[in-house]
Amino acid sequence: MVGIKARCNILMYLLIVSLTSVGLDLHAQKFSLGLKGGANINWAHFGDSEDKANFDSKPKVGFTLGGTITFPLKNNYSFLAEGAYSVKGRRIQFNDNTWENNNTYSFIDMTMLLRRSFHLHIKENLPTNWYVNIGPEVSYWLTAKGRIVTEGQGPKYTILFDQEPDANFHNMYYNNVNRWLFGLSMGVGFEAPIKKDQRISFELRFVSGHTYLGDKSSAYIEILGFNDTSLKQNLKVLQFTAAYTFDFDLKEAKKGKSSLDKTIKRKRR
Repeated sequence: MVGIKARCNILMYLLIVSLTSVGLDLHAQKFSLGLKGGANINWAHFGDSEDKANFDSKPKVGFTLGGTITFPLKNNYSFLAEGAYSVKGRRIQFNDNTWENNNTYSFIDMTMLLRRSFHLHIKENLPTNWYVNIGPEVSYWLTAKGRIVTEGQGPKYTILFDQEPDANFHNMYYNNVNRWLFGLSMGVGFEAPIKKDQRISFELRFVSGHTYLGDKSSAYIEILGFNDTSLKQNLKVLQFTAAYTFDFDLKEAKKGKSSLDKTIKRKRR
């Protein structure tokens, strides 16, 4: 259930998107398409003081794969829209850190960013663009699974969304969770040309999740002594990615096609 805070977050993100889109020329002739991928380190941030006292959150490694489209704006600004498939999760330790609940989650991430670039020549013939970007990220929670670890071993279980719990030891049930998650993305990176219309870039990005996964009673599994039931947490992500992009200029392409047509007509005459 999305509360008042989540609704305020949604309004904030919509405002950011609106401001970002003001300078975007909807009839833009120039844009870039790219593929991106990389690794991430993420951890759960507790939203309840009692949970902070009872549990410890440890980092978990994941990855992201996706695509980007970029539109140049004025004054070295650009607007980016990204879509990606990502694997994240959480590692929660309890019972004096002798037990661990290790969860793996998959998401579809949709990000919109406003980027500011700065030109820098590392060498005489090696121009680069350094940049910073910021914008909202919206994620949809696809799947989840987990494992209870104690002394290096433990049973695996499947996580089921919005189903009534039963006595099955192999299932954990997530009810009243937020499948749509909102966060704020901030990154820094650089890009360098490979060819005239191709570039490679590297970026370090931090995504601060604002939406709680659920509440203190959202998770349940029928295992005696297992008391990690709080999902009043959001995810924080540190992400390192590489991207390969291709530049397109429709206006120049049309000029080239027009010149070719004229040449063909002259030869026919």
